[in-house]
Amino acid sequence: MDEQTLLTLRRTVVNNSTVLLAAVVVLALVGGGVAYTAHFDPGTESVEDTVATWETTTAYDHSASVTRENPLFEQGVVLANRDAYFLRITPVLDGSHRFSYGAPAGSMTVSLDSTLVIEAVDDDGETTYWQRTRPLDSFERSNVAPGETLRLPFSVNISAVNQDVEEIQAAVGQTPGETTVAIRTTATYEGTIEGQSVRRSRTTELPIRLATATYTVSEGETGRQQRTITESRTVTRSYEPLWTVGGPLALLFGLVGVVALSVIDTDRLALSATEAARLTYLRDRAEYREYLSEIAPPADLSAPSTASSLAALVDYAIDSDCGVLADHDAEPTRYHVVDGDRHYVYEPPARTQPPALGSLISVPGRADGTDDTETPDTDDDT
Repeated sequence: MDEQTLLTLRRTVVNNSTVLLAAVVVLALVGGGVAYTAHFDPGTESVEDTVATWETTTAYDHSASVTRENPLFEQGVVLANRDAYFLRITPVLDGSHRFSYGAPAGSMTVSLDSTLVIEAVDDDGETTYWQRTRPLDSFERSNVAPGETLRLPFSVNISAVNQDVEEIQAAVGQTPGETTVAIRTTATYEGTIEGQSVRRSRTTELPIRLATATYTVSEGETGRQQRTITESRTVTRSYEPLWTVGGPLALLFGLVGVVALSVIDTDRLALSATEAARLTYLRDRAEYREYLSEIAPPADLSAPSTASSLAALVDYAIDSDCGVLADHDAEPTRYHVVDGDRHYVYEPPARTQPPALGSLISVPGRADGTDDTETPDTDDDT
């Protein structure tokens, strides 16, 4: 540790001893609390363990048969899984909803229920102005094995649905937003997966968009859906190194700080007048280093006037457009300013030795570093 840092540290400790003592007490208390919690009373927490993973898969197949003669398709031809169909020549949409699940082992009871949903909603989908539903089909099957596919068929006359929508709009008026049509299927499945009980449901939709002469069928909310089965267990809470290591270190540093600040004699630690002046010089030297020249002063200088500080000497040199000359041959280094026949010098205080560590310890009954132990009187009877 350099001299300036050591002197600054001593001054800081003396001037802020009460604040520092309070700070290290708080540090010790916090560190002790953290260390106790992390190592002796960590508490418990609940964690979830994945005991099984599985998935469900849903999809829609759809098609429409050509019912009228037309220049594009032969009558009776089945158009399958198209994006768009024609209301006039393919008015009935047929299809099925497929459901299956995948797992290493399991057995399920699965029920499927499809409904035709016609509704008018706003553009954000938050407000429903009117809704009409019609059951399509449903069934339930037990002991469904992993990988087994169940199909629930449906058949919807989209041309008739379009007429229903026109009649409703004619009766209630044109509503904001749009009118949507969808086949909504809910799959409810209950059973065991790798010996674990499960009960879930999943709802998917096949959206149908009506146009003047066509209707389009979208992909819908289908596909695979991952599932997990978890079990909760209680474990001892674990902590990061900030707690497990930082807590004991904070406690150690706090206790050392409390002991040190309690036994240190701040009167002996305080800077003497010479040390305070030395610290001022060291700070000035660091601040004005760029103004200090390493050129030795002339030997035939006139009797100098003494500057009170290095800062005062540098200020004068700046005002007089002169340089500050450092005489390193002197001990300690002297600083000179030569302005014509005028000569100014600053001689910094000599470096002092810091007080010995043992002398800083406050001992009851010792106020000035001397031993006040009384020597018992002896009578000389010789």
